[in-house]
Amino acid sequence: MKKMKIFVLIFLLAFAFSLVGQESKPKKLIEGEVLITRLSKDSAGFRSHSIFAVPVVFEENGEEKVMVCWSEETGLKNIYYTKKKNNPTAEWMVPGKASNTWCNSKTPHLAVDPNKPTIVHMCWADGETRHSKDIWHTRYFDGAWGHGMTWINCHPFKNNDSFPWVSILSDGTINCVWEFMVPNPVSKQYDNTYLRNINNWTIDNEQIAWSREGHGVSTNKIHHATHITIASRGMKSYAAWQQGESGHRVVMFSEKNQLEDKDAHWAWPIQISADNHSFWPKITVDSKDNVHVMWGQLRGKYGYRARIFGEWEPMTNINKGRGSRTFFDIQADDTNDMVHAVFRGDGIHLYYSAKSIGNLNAWAQEVQFTEICRDCSHADLFVDTHGQVHVGYSDIPAGASHSRDIVYATFKAPSEDINIAAGEFPKADFTMNIDSTTVVEGSSVTFDASPSSSPGGNISAYYWNFNDFNNPDHYDFDKMKGKSITHTFEKEGFYTATLSVLDSSKGLIGTKKVTLEVISGPLPPLSATVDDFLNRGFVYRDWINLLNWEENPQNTALGFTIDSYNLYRRQAGTEAEWTPLATVSGTTFSYYDKGFTTQPDTAYYQYGISLTADVGGNSMESTITLATRVDNI
Repeated sequence: MKKMKIFVLIFLLAFAFSLVGQESKPKKLIEGEVLITRLSKDSAGFRSHSIFAVPVVFEENGEEKVMVCWSEETGLKNIYYTKKKNNPTAEWMVPGKASNTWCNSKTPHLAVDPNKPTIVHMCWADGETRHSKDIWHTRYFDGAWGHGMTWINCHPFKNNDSFPWVSILSDGTINCVWEFMVPNPVSKQYDNTYLRNINNWTIDNEQIAWSREGHGVSTNKIHHATHITIASRGMKSYAAWQQGESGHRVVMFSEKNQLEDKDAHWAWPIQISADNHSFWPKITVDSKDNVHVMWGQLRGKYGYRARIFGEWEPMTNINKGRGSRTFFDIQADDTNDMVHAVFRGDGIHLYYSAKSIGNLNAWAQEVQFTEICRDCSHADLFVDTHGQVHVGYSDIPAGASHSRDIVYATFKAPSEDINIAAGEFPKADFTMNIDSTTVVEGSSVTFDASPSSSPGGNISAYYWNFNDFNNPDHYDFDKMKGKSITHTFEKEGFYTATLSVLDSSKGLIGTKKVTLEVISGPLPPLSATVDDFLNRGFVYRDWINLLNWEENPQNTALGFTIDSYNLYRRQAGTEAEWTPLATVSGTTFSYYDKGFTTQPDTAYYQYGISLTADVGGNSMESTITLATRVDNI
């Protein structure tokens, strides 16, 4: 009997440990299967050469769609594209031309307007020779390319412009950066052996008019500055590029705030990589305005550095080696607060890694996602709002030596951190000095993290973010620090208030988010109606319009004191200005507009009702509610 008890105990312990093992099992890095499609199929033996595949997700005819663009050499290079519904099993369109310039169109880059997701912008380089290229821009919408194709850089002569990169600000302003040759001071010609620099142009999306001149980003006059990439969030842009001569290349970084000046100059560049052997950087910015930069290094490792809440973290590596120094990409995912990277990991295949933005340095062990290929390279990455990863890349088809196919891969990314259990992150929590998530425009809200975030003194810093892109404080990290903060919301809209707490001993960040709706004033009255009736007496007879309305209970919940209701009228069937009719007390919910001789006269007017309330000591009027006429027929 005793042996039986011991056996049962051992069995139960083994079962318990198996459950523990199941609970602590790390999350799979790629969820489900990887779907791979060859988009351009160059014939073996021909010198067609498809490279630089760029995927984006946009909207067309009320549907989400995926688009991929690439440059393809068929005698001369042209930009080709294809698209499909954003569904892994949807069929791709037969590839067609996206550019209609006449020379060597190549190195396209795409960006989708965040405010107009039906428009895709593309910039590319085109020129007669490798020493005489210009930068071009066009847009795709309504099923076609070529809307407003423009020559961006209006220089008096060709200057070998190349590798454009485009990003779009929250107000629709478009930035395009690229590298260009600086003339040799001796020969006065653009000399491929002398110097390359980085420049930037902006465009007003409404007028499609590029600024007359650009501003230098790299600023140096000694070393080559090449392969620039740019990322934007709100009204701020961030850029990274490689700089220096062979064997001494470093990664440089700069930024500019375009809140008040679209053509503002870039900040003085800083070096963020080690002293040499840094190649082809890529940059992205996450939902907390943290900057993430990736670059190639010697010995097959990819360097990575992040600027977290205004402070640069130490450099680390994304992979364990065996990679290529070029042809990789990194992208932030706002939906799940992740950062994703794709890269060539063994000289042939592409690999994928990811991490939570709450985990400062630790990347997941990379996984191979390409299977049958000969030389996968030129990877570009896009992550949509569903956590779907889209990768465009090129590969040498079987039996070929000088041609490449464009290949597209898609898979589901992890929806949560894949390294750290949720309980290990520091706890972020805060209170607000309001009882509602609705705020009136111009009001200030105090957020306080001191009572509730990670008791025990584990938190080393508190950071706030309100996604309030039109507020200059949003771009000042010093004003966004501290246990308690008071923020004024200047414009109506929806804002995500985010507290991030940093445990520097673990290198982990905990967050809490609350979405606030900022309205332009007190909420207007409800259920406003107007009804006509005949008023009879011994001596008189007239028609009256009776207005009725209800109090909006949300105003009381927000703590507003209703001072009065304001009545307006205007000629029915017009959009004329409202004419004030009367003002009644805040406890009155009806009004009689008298003196109409006949019933048709009562229909001459339409009525509107607003309210005036005390909001934090300020008298504010709500928008006008149109009263609905009651049909008595």
